[in-house]
Amino acid sequence: MNPVDVTTKLRAALDGLAPEPPAGPSLFDRVRADVARRRARRASVLCGLVVLVVAGGIGVTVAPRATETSGPTAGQAAGTGLPIRPATTLVPSGTTAITVVLHTKTPGLGNPAVPARTFGPETVTDRAQIEGVVALVNRVATAAVPEGPVNCPADRGGTMEVTFTGPAGIATARLRVTLSGCRSNRLEMPDGTAVELANDGAEDLGDTIRGLLGLNWTWQT
Repeated sequence: MNPVDVTTKLRAALDGLAPEPPAGPSLFDRVRADVARRRARRASVLCGLVVLVVAGGIGVTVAPRATETSGPTAGQAAGTGLPIRPATTLVPSGTTAITVVLHTKTPGLGNPAVPARTFGPETVTDRAQIEGVVALVNRVATAAVPEGPVNCPADRGGTMEVTFTGPAGIATARLRVTLSGCRSNRLEMPDGTAVELANDGAEDLGDTIRGLLGLNWTWQT
């Protein structure tokens, strides 16, 4: 056979073959491309939010995590950043009596001419008064933990103890309030749990409790 004819026939056969379609992307490539698109969209949204906040001063509210507790019974005021108060530190609603005893100061401290005095113990069983004090103590937030050294006024040792008891006469909670120095409101539970409570707004927590219970105790230190 003529070499020219052989070459012509081979070329015609090759020209008649259909080209193979290009290979499609693998599953890995498709997933990687999808992830890249998602990241690009997320970055675009975040950039837009940043621009809006900077340009317009828009406030952004972040929802609390599911593990956090919010609301009045948690003792956490919105936006305070204070520690969340454990539910185990709430005074039981079945409280039937509140007993208060107050020591004005440690003998000899402060003005030595003014004697140390003790008021009480005074037990209150009025339902409305008890419910008011229980609601107050359960509403206040935990106290902020001070950072660094703290300068306190003179500590004369005065204390007020508020004991909550249930129907069986068993103490269910005890609040210890210091009356001088770096004042504190320590709530202690029977299981050993304790928490430091803040004051009732601008008012001293001990003063508010005495007012709710009608205990008009006044003294000079």
